[in-house]
Amino acid sequence: MPELLRVLELSGCIVTLDAMGCQTDIAEQIIDREAEYVLALKENQGRLYEDVQRLFVDLEDSQYRAYPFD
Repeated sequence: MPELLRVLELSGCIVTLDAMGCQTDIAEQIIDREAEYVLALKENQGRLYEDVQRLFVDLEDSQYRAYPFD
């Protein structure tokens, strides 16, 4: 995966990856290439999974006004 990311023109792109690509160094490489990323989050990530789930519930309950975003 890191070699593939090195050879692609990523600037301004959104990179999506499955669980195999969800590693800190890969996310950093994408950011360094001036791109954005969407990574999979699975239940085996414990507290992080629960926190993200709670975030989406809060957003929906507040009609998407609970947290600022753009």
